[in-house]
Amino acid sequence: MTELPYRSFNELISLLTEVDDVLSENTPTGIMYVLYVIGGAAIGSVFGNRLTQDVDVATAGIPPQVLEAAHVVAERHGMSDGWINNQAAELIEVDLSIDSFGTAYEGRCLLVRVAKPEVLLALKIMSGRGKDVHDILKLAELTGIVYYDNLLSLCDEVFSETASYVFERAWVSNVSRDIHHLLARKRSGGSIEDDVARLSAGLNGTDR
Repeated sequence: MTELPYRSFNELISLLTEVDDVLSENTPTGIMYVLYVIGGAAIGSVFGNRLTQDVDVATAGIPPQVLEAAHVVAERHGMSDGWINNQAAELIEVDLSIDSFGTAYEGRCLLVRVAKPEVLLALKIMSGRGKDVHDILKLAELTGIVYYDNLLSLCDEVFSETASYVFERAWVSNVSRDIHHLLARKRSGGSIEDDVARLSAGLNGTDR
């Protein structure tokens, strides 16, 4: 088995279509398995050139039937298992509502719903990883949520029911302020490449 390659969202949808086909072989009519997707795959549904290795599911559990079908598809393509996983769900405490997702694929037995751009923006700000800075900037520009107050308010709304958010809010505030300043400089015509690199390095070196 090979390591998971980087794929576009359309390539992942092609694999998920195969999962749907495998499920259809043994699933009674009327049963639909639903995947709520976050992470790079969800961002790839917004920005077609965004590549990722896996499908991050937001729920604590993934139906075993889906995992079995994903295993069949993985063997078919010589891939490692785990290309559909919920590891990211373990890193976020928030319970996202159904309204936080939009439909990206609907087959006979498989429905794939991806987090909306606003929700992805909040999740990326909360993650605060250096490698997420580019995604944050692109999502902020796409959604029009570019000012500090609006970025912080978005995170307040998404994470309001999360127990640890009271401790994380100062961190989120700082990241939101940094993003605000970067976007303001970009709108004024300034170059932000060096500042993005510095922020990314700073976030990677920050102990939360």
